[in-house]
Amino acid sequence: MASPARTPDIRYSDVARYVGLSLMKDGLQRPKSQIKLHPLKAQEMAALKAPPALTASGSPKEDEQVDKIKVHLSWLKAQHRAEKEELRRLEGCLSDSMLLEKKAQRRAMRDREKFEFHQNHAAQVEDQIQALKEELHQRKV
Repeated sequence: MASPARTPDIRYSDVARYVGLSLMKDGLQRPKSQIKLHPLKAQEMAALKAPPALTASGSPKEDEQVDKIKVHLSWLKAQHRAEKEELRRLEGCLSDSMLLEKKAQRRAMRDREKFEFHQNHAAQVEDQIQALKEELHQRKV
């Protein structure tokens, strides 16, 4: 029977790196500025495209700047929501990875204990065999 293969300890940093790489498989192919965001809701898009009402003191140029600022603000809010969602998802993956790491450590410890137990037991049996051989040899003499 083959001897049990000893697996190296699994470290948190290895698990985290694996999870990070698997989450960002194509992350190296596109820069962060090109990350796809969730599209704005239909209502928000309609509100952004609706013609602004002229204010009593506002000129069309000022209204255009206000519209640009509103559009930019809406875009930033959407980006913030997307990044928040991504952070929540990554935290979930991280906690899952931490649980898997603890489980792997417990399994490794249990396997080490079994290995040591069987090694000690084999040594005891070997000692018993040796003692019996000596006793048998003394009886023959």
